[in-house]
Amino acid sequence: MQDVKNQLRELLGRYKEVEVRELSRVSAARELKAITDKEKIVALTPEFLQLKLDSQSRLAQAEQSLIQAIVNYNLAIMRLERAKGTLLEFDRISLDRAPIARPEDDSNKIRFLDHTYSLTK
Repeated sequence: MQDVKNQLRELLGRYKEVEVRELSRVSAARELKAITDKEKIVALTPEFLQLKLDSQSRLAQAEQSLIQAIVNYNLAIMRLERAKGTLLEFDRISLDRAPIARPEDDSNKIRFLDHTYSLTK
């Protein structure tokens, strides 16, 4: 029970992290758009170009951080489901049914989009 509580706490923290990283990414994207819009009316000095490059770098870093936060959130979901003992159910995996026996006449055929195709010529 303690492991489930810890994993739930971790999951909620990772969710908040995704929200924060998304806000950071949106802010960096707005900054770059403002600089790009300003580029049309301002002289292209080395300082301005450096400002634009720095802004692009911040946006790329914010996007990488967001992706990492999403990965961490998905891992936290998996850990919570594992701690609850419901990981297989969460992934819709069932181990309690026997495989379906195939009739002998269907052994070299496949069904696709309501059509039957023979695998032999």
